[in-house]
Amino acid sequence: MKKVLIYILSGIGVILVLALVIVKMMTPTKIDGEVVELKKATLVFTEEGVAKSENEESIIAQVTGKVLKVNVKEGDMVHKEDVLAEIDPTTANLMVEVAKSNVEKAKAGKEQAINDYENSINVLEAHKSALLGELGSLSVDSASGESSYGIAVSSSATLYEDAADKYEKSKILYEEGYISETELEHLESIMNAYKTESKKAVEAKESTSKLKSSLNAQISNINEEINNDTLASTEKYYDSLIKEAELNLQLAEEELDKYILKSSISGKVSMVNMEVGESINPPTELFFLSSEGENYIETYVSTSDVYLIEVGDEVKISMDKRNGEEEFYGRIDHIGESAVDVISSLGVNEKKVKVKIKTDNKTVLGYSYDVSFYIVNEDDKIVVKSTAIFEENDKKFVLVIENGKIKKREVVLGEKLFGETIIESGLEVGDKIVNDASDDNVKIGIKAVINDKD
Repeated sequence: MKKVLIYILSGIGVILVLALVIVKMMTPTKIDGEVVELKKATLVFTEEGVAKSENEESIIAQVTGKVLKVNVKEGDMVHKEDVLAEIDPTTANLMVEVAKSNVEKAKAGKEQAINDYENSINVLEAHKSALLGELGSLSVDSASGESSYGIAVSSSATLYEDAADKYEKSKILYEEGYISETELEHLESIMNAYKTESKKAVEAKESTSKLKSSLNAQISNINEEINNDTLASTEKYYDSLIKEAELNLQLAEEELDKYILKSSISGKVSMVNMEVGESINPPTELFFLSSEGENYIETYVSTSDVYLIEVGDEVKISMDKRNGEEEFYGRIDHIGESAVDVISSLGVNEKKVKVKIKTDNKTVLGYSYDVSFYIVNEDDKIVVKSTAIFEENDKKFVLVIENGKIKKREVVLGEKLFGETIIESGLEVGDKIVNDASDDNVKIGIKAVINDKD
């Protein structure tokens, strides 16, 4: 009897298990899915922009220094050339004074060189006159001849010393390129001639004829030196020094002007970015000035995105305010032709292209706005999650629930969005699709229903 009871209970257990299996097989699997409906398809990226004016100017720091005065505040109206601020010019003033001193030194040097030249000519003329007088006195007695010898020796020695000094000065002119090597060699030959004649004057102590020859040679050398005019070369050398000194003075004065910041236009001060006492460095933007003109928004777009936009495209412009977000629209007016380096808010150096946005709405100069560029912005599109799509044999498919069972269906894809993809054909409104084709619980042929998350 007990065995019969055991068999009966076991049979009942088997029947219950089979029933449960059958029930489970007959119960549809709940999966993550959705019913296809028409949606607005959007693909957008956002960049930060700044409101500017067509007639806007920025005043940029060109020097480093401490701010002494700030004469304006934001909202003030200014005229062109009004002084906006002053930076401590102590160092620049010193450079101007040094430059002025160098100009005066160069001019004084030229004047001294001219005086030296004129004095040397006067000395040569005096020596020449003395030598001519000695030649006329050589007919006197031997005592007188002895006296002439002494003058000749003294004169020849002086002439040699002057010629040697002049040669040394001319070497400087040659090194600076103001006289030629031939001219320098000529002066050297004159110096050597004086040296030889000085030696001959000494040797001519007992010979009147030798003394006359020596005197004539010295007079000839003096005439040649007088005729060899080096004043022009000397003046050219000092003129170049004066010109260089005056140019340095001009540059120093121009640098000094940079310490006085003036308005470049007549208009409104829209931004002040400096305070008295702080130190500034180039190329900090210190002021924004704007006059009457059309406003626009300037932004920069990454080189990886700029090919997606065109002049004339509509963009959304927004700015967060305390009373909510302000939104309005504009259009791309200009796209730069080349990329520039832009430092991101994270401090990363990026290559971006300048883009100009025109809008009919009023903007506040200098304020930041978010500019949203819509790459795709289309109504009434079938859009599915990108995870719903899979590929087989170079074809694209999605899984749909048809007649209560999962089936695969081939589709044609459109634009890829952020995490979604537009379906151009293969699905219709009302179709039920599986959101994740890689879900292990999802198998083709099984019964399934969309999980009601509510």
